[in-house]
Amino acid sequence: MSESKKDALRVNITQQKRSEAELARSEIRFLQIVENAAEGILVADVETKKFAYANRAITDMLGYSHDELLKLHISDLHPKEELDAILAGFDKTVNKQKIVIEVPCLKKDGSKIYVQIQGVVVDFQNKQLVGGFFSDITEKRLLQEELVKSEKKYRELYENAPVALYRTRISDGKLLECNHALATLLGYESKEQCLSNHYSATRYTNPTLRKKLLSRLKEKGSVDGFEIEFIRCDGTHAWVKINAKLYPEQGYIEGSQIEITASKVLTPAEKKILGIILQGKSNKEIAEILSRSVRTIEDHRAHIMQKLGANSIIELVKKTHFLNPK
Repeated sequence: MSESKKDALRVNITQQKRSEAELARSEIRFLQIVENAAEGILVADVETKKFAYANRAITDMLGYSHDELLKLHISDLHPKEELDAILAGFDKTVNKQKIVIEVPCLKKDGSKIYVQIQGVVVDFQNKQLVGGFFSDITEKRLLQEELVKSEKKYRELYENAPVALYRTRISDGKLLECNHALATLLGYESKEQCLSNHYSATRYTNPTLRKKLLSRLKEKGSVDGFEIEFIRCDGTHAWVKINAKLYPEQGYIEGSQIEITASKVLTPAEKKILGIILQGKSNKEIAEILSRSVRTIEDHRAHIMQKLGANSIIELVKKTHFLNPK
């Protein structure tokens, strides 16, 4: 071999060694980055679904040592009821689909945390692997769950409140939201029926009073104790006291209504008798309590039912559910 060829060979060998050394240094730097990453990293074999690599963050997150994790299968880290969704996500990653899922993970001590996993396919030494980048979102998830519970509790309080609550559209008075108390007050059989059919703007006996209500709301932003007469869906009339607040940017009004029909249409004597009727007393018992004749009580009862649009004691109780007859 000539000296020139020997020199060229030595140069090639030197360059190869440098390339190998640089590659080794790059691999070391890469492993250092991965090992010290803030996110937990797990790499699993596509075929066996057992873990082939785990970084320090994931061992800290799950409480396992590196060697312990390498003996585990994907199914060991998740609740059984979540496995179908997790394995489906794994398969999507294998098919090179981008996935980001939020799932529960089981720590070594059996406690549960929530993680967000981003999956990626890795080809290494002629083997196909799936890498998962784990972020602990337990605190965020617990806050979300608490929010859901709070919203559910608020909804239950709203639905079951004895006071009639509502939200109406400013433009035409369309009822956007209400509770069962308002539906009953307006004479509907259900909240759903009430929401489907009720437009408050068409239900006031004096339409100019709604304009007055809107004018006050636009001027002050809210009203307290605004009294107005309206027509129930069965055609009977009733009075309410409205407390409301205007939300012009959202286009609606929110508030509450308290029925005051008794105070508006009944005489003092009728109010007193109504209060005793609502206690379940008979005409005879009321007559004895008030030292009146039974006939007088019967006449008062008839007038009360006529004024309040009730044809039976059941209807009377239903229509006076919100009344304070005193």
